Amino acid sequence: METKLVLLQHIKKDWSESPQAKICEEILEYLISYKNPEKLHLTYGIIKKILSNGYSDIHILQALQYLSGDRVPLLKSKFEMIDDCGDEYLLDDEDVAVAQKTGVLFHPEKEEVVEDFENKVFIYFIASDWVRANTVS
Repeated sequence: METKLVLLQHIKKDWSESPQAKICEEILEYLISYKNPEKLHLTYGIIKKILSNGYSDIHILQALQYLSGDRVPLLKSKFEMIDDCGDEYLLDDEDVAVAQKTGVLFHPEKEEVVEDFENKVFIYFIASDWVRANTVS
């Protein structure tokens, strides 16, 4: 398993002094200092709040995609749907992929077509196995 130093070297090599590098470093520091990584549920809004600078959305999104990849695996992306009643449902990646391809999403419990699902499905991030193994307790 790679060390924090090795991950920081990858970030520096891949992003140099770009805003994405700084975003990745800030998120890495946040993740390893979080006391209970199993309970992390990071929405885009939460991520924007933990970042120290007013980074652009595109830079944040690029950094999140990078941190969810194989090179610096800090985050795992997940999806949830919030229905018209405000109830939250976790979605499988496969269900979201099929919905994006076909334009149809079925409600996880009611098995009815979800109208306007694009505005009801949200991405969030959880800690990767690396973060769970390297968190300060």
